[in-house]
Amino acid sequence: MVRVQHMLGMMAGGYGVGSWGAKGIDAGAYARELMNHSANLVRNQSNGEDVNPTTILKEAYIHTRLPGSSTACLLTLKDNNWLDVVNVGDSGFMLIRNGACIYKSPVQQYQFNYPYQLKADSAVHEPTKAMKMDIRVEAGDMIVLATDGLFDNLFSKEIEETIQEGIERMIDPEGLAGHLACKAFYKSMDKTARTPFALDSGGKFSGGKQDDITVIVSRINRL
Repeated sequence: MVRVQHMLGMMAGGYGVGSWGAKGIDAGAYARELMNHSANLVRNQSNGEDVNPTTILKEAYIHTRLPGSSTACLLTLKDNNWLDVVNVGDSGFMLIRNGACIYKSPVQQYQFNYPYQLKADSAVHEPTKAMKMDIRVEAGDMIVLATDGLFDNLFSKEIEETIQEGIERMIDPEGLAGHLACKAFYKSMDKTARTPFALDSGGKFSGGKQDDITVIVSRINRL
């Protein structure tokens, strides 16, 4: 149900909302089409033209016609050392500097476990709901872009510690992403684990949340 794209000048991820499966609809189809359109729009831009995540998301949304819905997070690094981000729903990102999280994107949801999402031909589920963020970055910063399967199962402190330990062991970003995904997976299967999802539920749920888990880790090497 997850579609991730590494595009020239942009990172992006979309998570197809799983409840569509109960209606016989491929829950990942909408997310895949949305991210494919986003990638094509970036590739078709003129050389040297700034990539605007908000514009890309709006245009991709217009061209995505399959049934279904998806969260989305698109981000790009600008030449002036700012991270330009647009986010819809409960996928998101963390910016980690010197082992500490200095920014984590807010979760957009109507109520607990009901995230904002994009859906074709819907005045409610459209890009106008997206949150736009501009964050100053420095060389050496680490970006963790992920679906809620990561953030529902690992606390920010656990993510920070995993990133810092990986840096000390000289693990590359791809390896760090794998470590985070594995940690989140094992906690998701633990019915007694202390997790953000259980804590946020106010006691309605306990343990981990079994869900799709997708993680991208990137390092800002120089500015």
